[in-house]
Parts: sequence; structure tokens; C-alpha cells
Amino acid sequence: MVDLEIKSKIETIVREIFPNSAIVQIEKIPKGFMNTKYLIRISNPDKDLVLKIADGKRYQKPYVLKEAAVLKLVKNKLPDLPVPEIFLAKEAHPMFSADLVLMSKLPGIDLADLWGNLSREEKADIVYQMGCLLAKLHTIKSDKFGGIANDGSLKDGSDSWAKATIPNLFEELGKQEVLGVHAPEFRDEIIRYFRSNLPIFAAQQEPTLVHIDWHKDHFRVEKINGKWKVVGVLDFEFAEYAPKLYDFVKSERWLFRDEPATREPFMRGYKEAGGSLPDNHGEALNVFRAHHKVFFVRRLFEGNGRDATFDEYVKRLGELISERRD
Repeated sequence: MVDLEIKSKIETIVREIFPNSAIVQIEKIPKGFMNTKYLIRISNPDKDLVLKIADGKRYQKPYVLKEAAVLKLVKNKLPDLPVPEIFLAKEAHPMFSADLVLMSKLPGIDLADLWGNLSREEKADIVYQMGCLLAKLHTIKSDKFGGIANDGSLKDGSDSWAKATIPNLFEELGKQEVLGVHAPEFRDEIIRYFRSNLPIFAAQQEPTLVHIDWHKDHFRVEKINGKWKVVGVLDFEFAEYAPKLYDFVKSERWLFRDEPATREPFMRGYKEAGGSLPDNHGEALNVFRAHHKVFFVRRLFEGNGRDATFDEYVKRLGELISERRD
């Protein structure tokens, strides 16, 4: 249930954009790690909306406005890519004293909810579409590597991916040392691994807009003429200008590793839509997977300590850095 005070605040926000609207329904969306979210149905005009509020939880504040800026960029550059439309993006909105974004709700249903009921052929068709859409996203380029600010501008841009990311990596490892995340011997092994792989970071030459979280949890699908069609791509809050291989990190983990048959149609879709990868992309991908895990490990540690999920991530990180060393 959404209490009356929250409903009143949401109604005020909606009427900033749709002054003649009437609220039909408001419900809290239980899914989502990053933000508090509400589904809002209005009439006059008839629309389904999503309100995202960065309500002060860890990792939230920097991302909702940035995501809105990225979505506007994608909508402008690639109008056929199915992403939400942004109606309002406001810093420290007085209704909630928090950054918030009001956007359109995409049609269809969450792919993750449907996945277990799909046939192998249906999965292959959907991941083919996911590969095609990723190739389209990767046509958005920058002249420098770096993050994206809340206004959509390049943040801390650099001509070199190594210069853009390695200092942040070692800063992160320093924070983890203070927190006691890893045993000193394992921390030193991580440092040696990334130092030995500096040439892979330095070799990246094509700053590309990457989603970072490209896997089945962030897609919506709808059955059209008897076939499932991808009708929505969600959650661009981690997007940045980075090597395109970073968009294969989560697909490797959440698609290809669990269901190897999804790899071929995904990659075929990517290539047929114009995407290309370097010859040594398998080796580089493993390095970038380890790079991603280093940062995510601290989030797990600060959230729940040394639980089973944390132990599994540390185990996988150890396996990745051992593969390269051996």
C-alpha cells in the first residue's frame, strides 16, 4: 500500500508535467536495487508512468539524473531503440528532498519473469534481438573515455582507457584494504594481475557508450504475431564511455555461462547488426570481468558482510585472475 501522504506528493509531481491529469492508480514497484520506484497510471492523458526516487540509500544519489541524461541521448541518437521517455528529471525535488525522474513505462513484461517458461528456440530469438540492439547502442561514440555527468556531458574524460580507469581501480583497492575486504596476500595478487594486464587496458581505442548491465533482467518483451519481441531496454544508470567489451561482462555471467546455447544467437545478432569485436576479445573480456568484480565485491561486503554471495564473487575473482596468470 502507498500511504496518502506519498500519494499526494506523487500527484503533485505528475501534475507538474500533466496538469489536467487524474491519478488512477499508484503502486510501489518491489523490484530494483538502486532506487525507490512507483508505477503510476493516469488519465487525461491515458499514460503509465514510472517515478524513480534516489532516496538516500547507498549508491543511489549519483545515478537517477545521470540515467535520465543518458536516456535522452539514446532517444535522440537512436529513436528506434526502445527506451523510456523522460518527462521530468529534477535535482533535490522538494516533494521528497531527493533527486527524482518521471519517465514513461515501457510496454510488455519483464524478460526475467518470463525466461524460465520460454523454449530454447524462443530464447535464441530473443537473445538474437538483444545482440542486434547492443550493436545499435554501440554506434554511439565519444572522442574520449570517461563517465557521464548528470547533465549528459563527459565526466573526467581521457584519451586512454588505462589512464581513465587504472587510477580508480587502485584507489578502490586501497579503500578495500582499509575495510579489510581481502586478505593482504589476495589483495597483492589482484594488484599483480592488473599490473600484468595494463597493455590490455592501454590497447583500447574506441570510446563507446556502454550500458554495463546488458542481461535479461533489463529487458521487456511482448508477444506480437505469435513471436516474442524485445520492446524495451531499461536501467542505464551505470552507462559510460568505455570499451564495448564491458557490455559482454554481464551477458557472459547471466546468459552464456548458465545457458551456453544463448551465446551463438546473441553474437550472431550483434555481428549482423554491424557490431564487431577485436580478435583477442576473449582474453580482454576475462580481464574486464575481473575489473568489474573488484568494484562489486565492496558493494556486497558493505551490504551484507561475508555472506555466501560475497564468498562466491571472491571465488570467481580468484578464478579469473588465476586463469590469466597460469
